[in-house]
Amino acid sequence: ERMASESNCWVYIAGQHPNARIPFLHFASQRLRLEGPSVLDELHGSADRLFTSLLTSRRQEAAELTDRLLLAQNRINELESEKAAWESSHCEH
Repeated sequence: ERMASESNCWVYIAGQHPNARIPFLHFASQRLRLEGPSVLDELHGSADRLFTSLLTSRRQEAAELTDRLLLAQNRINELESEKAAWESSHCEH
């Protein structure tokens, strides 16, 4: 607020932590709120869509990686079982 006031600038700042479960944080200077309320609404909506999109893609990527990891772990278990069965059948002879 002080920076916006001292510089007489229109200021909009938005931020979202990737692991947060709360809406993004934002700040709009008083000048921006007074002189551009309709544009500020559009800007805020764009920031919301941006962060929602980033969080969604991040969660989707994490889900895909988890699925791939589980498939790989299952395959390792299958191969270990096959190896044990093969060793068991070849050690008997």
